[in-house]
Amino acid sequence: MHRLVAEVLRDDTPTELRPALRTAARRRLARGHPPVRDRPDAWPRYAQIYTHALATGLVEDDDPDSRHMILWLIRYLRERGDYPNSRGLAAEAHVRYRELLSEDHPDTLTAAHELAAVVQVQGDYPTARPMFDDVLAPAAADPRGGSPTRTSCARKPPWQTWTEPSSLAVGPCASPVLE
Repeated sequence: MHRLVAEVLRDDTPTELRPALRTAARRRLARGHPPVRDRPDAWPRYAQIYTHALATGLVEDDDPDSRHMILWLIRYLRERGDYPNSRGLAAEAHVRYRELLSEDHPDTLTAAHELAAVVQVQGDYPTARPMFDDVLAPAAADPRGGSPTRTSCARKPPWQTWTEPSSLAVGPCASPVLE
């Protein structure tokens, strides 16, 4: 929608209806995933959703579907090579989910992991390593093996590995405890 049309609609919408309409728009966006999410074929759909997600403040929504859409948008931006926007959205989502949910909630941990992943692909390994470690820290400290959310991160897929000395490993979920 053109910005001018959006402004006119926004200005003509009664103030008391705006929150309900914003919620409806967010819910619709949150359920707009393409049929296959993890391939470049999905990128055009995520590109459309991303601009609307920013306009509606989707990252501020507390609906689980909205949170999951934001996490997929972060991945999409990173995989497309838009590291600044991926990093910004990941940082915003991590702060928001930590406040809204908890430090150990799966969506908060996923946002933290996505933030660390984009820092890693930007080549800032010294910053990324402790970020990945923070995702795993409580699991390593728990004698029972920690939460499934944190320990499952240790099973990284083969495409997320690289040949780096183990003392410098920074990959997703790299941790001295796991090496």
